[in-house]
Amino acid sequence: MIGTKRSPTQARGRMRRRILLDAARALLETHDLDQLSLGNVAEHAGVPKGSAYHFFASIYELYADLSRLIAEELRDGQLDPIEGPVTNWHMVLGVAIDRGAAFFNANTAARQLILGPKSPPEIKRSDREADYEIARSIEAQIGSHFVLPDIPERTVLFFRAVEIADLMFCLSVLDHGLITPQMLEESKKAALAYLSLYIPSFLTPAPAASDPLTALADAAKAR
Repeated sequence: MIGTKRSPTQARGRMRRRILLDAARALLETHDLDQLSLGNVAEHAGVPKGSAYHFFASIYELYADLSRLIAEELRDGQLDPIEGPVTNWHMVLGVAIDRGAAFFNANTAARQLILGPKSPPEIKRSDREADYEIARSIEAQIGSHFVLPDIPERTVLFFRAVEIADLMFCLSVLDHGLITPQMLEESKKAALAYLSLYIPSFLTPAPAASDPLTALADAAKAR
């Protein structure tokens, strides 16, 4: 059987699209969302303006794609194994929130697109959907260490906890431009307080520690 080859045109198109996304991310390190146009991004990327409009109808369509890419990176980071002994699920939740804060503080584009006050409503709504994936990742991370109780809409509870932490992140970015250590601790307290209403403080350790990716795949099969 002869395999399907990618056409050079398609490969160049994907590469040019990624170049535009990378250029926008770089520009957002020094510019506000509302200061950029698709033309600015095309010029920075070294891509003809007409070609940029072939891939994106507007700067906001490009921002939407970039926000999805950023959300995937954030989700994937949550699935990295936790080093050292894990004594309780509170610790896992804390690590997840620490990872989120570190990711946003290191990425100006991510802060502007996902947490910033100038982010368009469409991107905010899209991020809510991405937060479900973040919630599943955190749930899987905890599930790889402990036996979680079988409660209705458990993933929804984790989603709400993510939203609570996100709110604290947004307030910190609004006031300080970054997620400060104080607001990071506030986000942990708030998310933990909410989840503790439903999940017992002490959980039975998982029979054998598993990879979070395996736990996520198992949870997907169970849905």
